[in-house]
Amino acid sequence: MCIGDDNTRGSFELGDTAWCYRANLKKMLEKKQWNVDFSGTSEIAPIGGTWHTELKGKLRLDPARNPGVTDKYDIQHDGYVDAPIETFTNADSITSLLNGVTPDIVLLMVGTVNLKNNDTVAADIVTKETALVDKIHTWLCSNGRSRNQRYFFLGNIPIYEGKEKYVSNLNLTLSQQNWGERINGDVVDIHNGMNFGMLQSYLKYRCKKSGLEHISNKWYNAIYRN
Repeated sequence: MCIGDDNTRGSFELGDTAWCYRANLKKMLEKKQWNVDFSGTSEIAPIGGTWHTELKGKLRLDPARNPGVTDKYDIQHDGYVDAPIETFTNADSITSLLNGVTPDIVLLMVGTVNLKNNDTVAADIVTKETALVDKIHTWLCSNGRSRNQRYFFLGNIPIYEGKEKYVSNLNLTLSQQNWGERINGDVVDIHNGMNFGMLQSYLKYRCKKSGLEHISNKWYNAIYRN
């Protein structure tokens, strides 16, 4: 289950094939004989690959509901445009999302939109993120998943041109947290290796295809290590 904001939902850069990191991640895991089935409550998103070359970036729903579309990548996710951390903690919405799909692996990458909204105090954002992590951890532990049956991965802030200082402070603060058993997969350094050329031309925190490929590679390496 992929949870997050714009960079979890995917790219709609004009002139760039609509893309998301999930398509590439699925392809890489399947090469290692993993059976991958994304879960989530949203289906409207780019998925990468031949769909959007053929459809020129138009949205398309689940192929099971659209006969004639041949791309094999399922698109379920919970990534939302302009979604700060509070999207998932207010009214305990994260528990409702998890109850709806019962995932075995959770990939969480949030906080960028908090910076966009000028919520720039690293300690405050980490406090909000910790509350969200606690809710996900509690759900995973209360739904019959032992340590070797469920994994929880937390990604840091990918990149934000013009707010580099805040990204650096926030990612440092995240890395210094004692996550203990709450993050039993990895805290994944998504940011390392990114550059501004991986960003869309008009939104300086939303990744285009090259940035999303980078994110998928980081998730893949973390999952495969565990």
